[in-house]
Amino acid sequence: MSDELPKGWAKPPLAQIAEINPRHPKGLDDSMPISFVRMAVVSESKPQFDSLEVRKLGEVRKGFTHFAEGDVVFAKITPCMENGKGAVATGLQNGIGSGTTELHVIRPLGGIDPHYVYRFLAQSSVRRAAKENFTGTAGQARVPTSFIEELELPLPPLAEQQEIVRRVEGLFALADQLEQRLAQARKQVDKLTPSLLARAFAGQLVPQNPADEPAEKLLARICKK
Repeated sequence: MSDELPKGWAKPPLAQIAEINPRHPKGLDDSMPISFVRMAVVSESKPQFDSLEVRKLGEVRKGFTHFAEGDVVFAKITPCMENGKGAVATGLQNGIGSGTTELHVIRPLGGIDPHYVYRFLAQSSVRRAAKENFTGTAGQARVPTSFIEELELPLPPLAEQQEIVRRVEGLFALADQLEQRLAQARKQVDKLTPSLLARAFAGQLVPQNPADEPAEKLLARICKK
């Protein structure tokens, strides 16, 4: 496969087309309810959070990661990063969120589809490259901010970004449906196997043929040998 990009595409570093790890604006009311995210609710396979808590901004302004509606989050600590944890922040209380410090936040600028960025970061090749750039000790290894800032994104025009996202998400939805059907088929096989074997060894699976040699004669002949 050629590494050459199609005409009209570019390959900027993320820092050129997004804010990296932004902070909440100053002057917001500390009593304002916002969304709070723990690492446990960041999915390994889909862009939505599994659930959201509600906290007051003043409780989580300091000591936590800041993000807003439409931001892309990327788990930076092992093994969450390798497992694919990430999301596009949506459905946030007052459009604001805070959460675990083990997230990098990418805030795409205008003309950049956040779901396109999310799908790019979800690639196993990106995760492998991120692992190769880990810093820290075993069990506490993390992806440095510099890796995210310098990571180059193959960037098509906005309309093409959106079409790519639409098609990718459609294929993933189809794959999920097929996986569900396969899981149901496995369950049916698991249920069928014991009864199938029971019927087989009870003489209920194969029609009886009176012309066949009775098993008693077969057994008598074997015992004579």
